[in-house]
Formats: sequence, structure tokens, C-alpha cells
Amino acid sequence: MKVGYAVTFHHSEDIRPNGKKVLRENLKGIYEGCKYEFGCFLVDNQSVPKNSIEDVVDFTDEKWNNLNYTYVENQFEKGITGAWSLSVKNAIEAGCD
Repeated sequence: MKVGYAVTFHHSEDIRPNGKKVLRENLKGIYEGCKYEFGCFLVDNQSVPKNSIEDVVDFTDEKWNNLNYTYVENQFEKGITGAWSLSVKNAIEAGCD
């Protein structure tokens, strides 16, 4: 069995200035708490600046090898539901139960 965590993220000074802090805490809980094989499917719903994720995740660290990251260019096309759906879709396509 492979567990898939569907995670959405947004950081911007106007909409969610604490987005990076919330994501950091969520990922810490997942990565420290899950004792099973898992994948983390993170969809960034148009954070500003676009590279906000780099303040939270160091993609050169092998700790994050199981993190699948997708950036949504326009969050207003599908909203938060679209981001969640994409994250779940990515988890299913990766073989998560």
C-alpha cells in the first residue's frame, strides 16, 4: 500500500501571507509522522512570487524525493477545488491507494 497526501498551497502577501508557514508545518507533520511508504502531491495554487516554494522545500535534499510539485499559473480558472482535484489525480496516477 502506498499512501498519497494531496496538499494544496498558496502564499502571497495579499491573499495568504502565512502560506509558507502553514505549508512548512503541514509538511513537517507528514514527513515526521507517516511511517508508511508515501508520496506527497503538492499543488501550488499561484503563489506570488512563483518560487515561494523554495523558501519551504529544498528540492536538492533527497528528503523531498517523494514530493511531486505542480504550479498552477491561474488559480482563478478552477479555484481551490481545481487544485485539490489535480493533487488527488496526481496521487492516483502515481499508484497511491
